[in-house]
Amino acid sequence: MTIKVTNLQPEDSRAVYKNLDFDMRQYKKLKMYIHAESIEGSPSLPGEGSFEDYDKRLVGFIRMGSDFTDNYYQIEVPLKPTAFNQGSSNKFSADQVWEPDSNSIDFSLEILTKLKALTLSSQSNLSQTLYFNEDLQQIDEFT
Repeated sequence: MTIKVTNLQPEDSRAVYKNLDFDMRQYKKLKMYIHAESIEGSPSLPGEGSFEDYDKRLVGFIRMGSDFTDNYYQIEVPLKPTAFNQGSSNKFSADQVWEPDSNSIDFSLEILTKLKALTLSSQSNLSQTLYFNEDLQQIDEFT
């Protein structure tokens, strides 16, 4: 699947939706490869060619839940874009294009159960949005 986005502003998002009606808890892991590539003739994407400036990068995300406004989990990863190079895209191997270490969402679904238990056991206002890192420590939204 491909989505082409132009003029994306900071903290803005675009998405492709797929509604599924089954319980994801029956699975152990979720793995999804994501790829960002600059568009021919456009400026380079933030983070293209380097591992610095994670706070300025595009972020790939997946949302799972009963709705997409209040009751969902959102998993995000900063993306390492591939530079557009006319005529050479077919010369890249799958590992070069997808760069599994930096351009994938790969986590145990058990984490969602742990997050829910952690959230319910805390004294937090459940109507506010909470953010956690991969070690299940609460963080600020843009950390």
